[in-house]
Amino acid sequence: MIPILKMTIIIWVCLFSSGLGNIDLPAVENLTPDQILKYLGALGRNAGTKTELAAYDQHFNRTDRNGDGRLSREEYVDKGTYLNPQSRAGIFRASDTDQDGSVSREEYVVNRRITDEAKAIMARVDANGDGRVTRKEFIEYSGSEDEALAITVFEKLDTNRDGVSITPEFLRVWGVWARAAKVSNQVEAIVKQASGASASRAGGRSSGRRRGPPSRIGPGGGVMPDLLSRRGIQAGDNLPNVTIHSDAGMPKKLHELIGNDYTVIVGGCLTCPQFLSRYPSIEAVARDYSPKGVRFYYLYRALAHPENNGYVEPFDLDERLMHIAEAKGKLKTRVPWIADNMDNELKAAMGNINNPAFLLRSGGEIVYLQSWSDGEGLRKELAEILGPVDPPTLAANLGLPEVSGRTRAGRPVLPRVEVPDLMVPLLIVPGKGSDPFYVKLRAEAEPSVIESGSGKIYLGFHVDPIHDVHWNNLVAPMKFMIETSDGTEVTPSKESAAKVAVDADTDPREFLVSIVGANPENPFKLTVDYFACSDEEGWCRKIVQEYTVQLKRDPFGGGVMGRSFLPGRGFGGGRPSGGYPGGRPERGGFRGGPPGSAGGGPPDPTVLFERFDRNEDGIVTESETPEFLWNRISSADKNKDGLVSLDELKTYRSSGQGRGTVPSGNQRRRPEADPQD
Repeated sequence: MIPILKMTIIIWVCLFSSGLGNIDLPAVENLTPDQILKYLGALGRNAGTKTELAAYDQHFNRTDRNGDGRLSREEYVDKGTYLNPQSRAGIFRASDTDQDGSVSREEYVVNRRITDEAKAIMARVDANGDGRVTRKEFIEYSGSEDEALAITVFEKLDTNRDGVSITPEFLRVWGVWARAAKVSNQVEAIVKQASGASASRAGGRSSGRRRGPPSRIGPGGGVMPDLLSRRGIQAGDNLPNVTIHSDAGMPKKLHELIGNDYTVIVGGCLTCPQFLSRYPSIEAVARDYSPKGVRFYYLYRALAHPENNGYVEPFDLDERLMHIAEAKGKLKTRVPWIADNMDNELKAAMGNINNPAFLLRSGGEIVYLQSWSDGEGLRKELAEILGPVDPPTLAANLGLPEVSGRTRAGRPVLPRVEVPDLMVPLLIVPGKGSDPFYVKLRAEAEPSVIESGSGKIYLGFHVDPIHDVHWNNLVAPMKFMIETSDGTEVTPSKESAAKVAVDADTDPREFLVSIVGANPENPFKLTVDYFACSDEEGWCRKIVQEYTVQLKRDPFGGGVMGRSFLPGRGFGGGRPSGGYPGGRPERGGFRGGPPGSAGGGPPDPTVLFERFDRNEDGIVTESETPEFLWNRISSADKNKDGLVSLDELKTYRSSGQGRGTVPSGNQRRRPEADPQD
């Protein structure tokens, strides 16, 4: 199996080591390459936001050491710093489409855009995040109502006819289609503009390290992933007139909420590290521009990372409103909150990502948007529209509380369950009853369960802190029972939690069951009974509740560190090994809980750079890495320039350092790299 973290190297080598120029263009009925890309929701060479194209341009300039507007093999492969010589050679071959031994600016930009978009499309179609697109996934998620057409396109992508298109296959065919499409005016424009300035750069370029280009996506000059543009959301679009709710629960249409005023909506919740670290800057902008008529709202949506800071997903609107009340009190916000409806329609319309910011006007028209909320960028945009505020309010002067972006529980009363792979959150439907779901089910599955109906399922029963209850351990432990149909086998189909020594606690009760022969279209029924107590209300009683568990991925399920953390995009806490998202552990499985807990091993530095060095400058920054990972590797920054090079990390690791857990204490907080990348 091929480790997913090593996929990038193999992608480039497979694209051109066999000579892409010799591949015949696949003919899909009578469709042109442009029509095929449009069918797949892509633009090929005709795509690329200004931010992305500018980033590619700066990456080229950084490598073009003599400033002649071309990359020689010596510059890129021999003296390059990105990954290793083998992978650089593969990228060089992929970019040098005219095979003249050098890479022009246009060749570089076009190749980057084609490949980046292909990866984004494949991630969208890859429903279970396992790095493989099955025929069923492609038909279901490609967005076409014409199943025969979807099958025809898929068969061209599945070059070995095994019913699955893996990344090298996908990109190999994609490259042919994309290069046969029309040349982008945007690419031509940036190449023309950059070429005119290249001569002046040749003699005056700084030899020191540089961060990526200024970005409207993230602070500090680092390029954050532009998730919204990858999802086709851009300025000039209109958000749908969905129903949202005030913090008191009153329903209202979105366009009515906006009215004729400029309105800022920032996505957030109690479990999103990006939001928790960034909301003070939004508060500061709101203090300055609310008097100028701009409306500001935080939108509470499905949780970004359930179990972070102890919070679990609300099951109904009343519970979501309780979360808002908790957030208002804990964060001391003055910006008002609104709640998404329980179908998460506004979150979906805003890209289904964790912490975007949208500037809107009448009719829901998008004036400006950020994949990651950034008060500084928002302030600049509002200053252009309404004029600057002098002096501006500073977030540091607002006296807002310090809030941890992520916390971990202390020593559990029961061992955390070990899962064999990163898990996919499943759709669950709570049954009706008179009691609130004081304890809530979290169900996750191996990707194989969704694809074929067999594999492991994680069942976690989590006490909801919003209801302020605890387990009553003086009586029989909680137990569950599963009922299936159509010959589906679940082992065990019923089980009780272990008895614990303490009288009361709030730790989760976790189980791992095996399912065999299930029809992914057929759900199963789960019944749980437990004893709970509320000290505040003065009661203890037995509670019986039911769930319907569907063997389908929950698109709003979020990600739990170390277990279901954005399938296919992160380290789950074990040593990456095998072709699984995040890596399958060599022994013992991934341990529940965040990376850095027992069982977690550091990834190889080269593999780590391959995964996180997004702008190919041979360094990783705080803005390019997840928080837990930056906490681990930032000590390798010996010259204290805020950057970690591959050589620094290798030296740090070879000295035996950097192999422990995440340091305790109050760590620096920063936005994650792609959590629902």
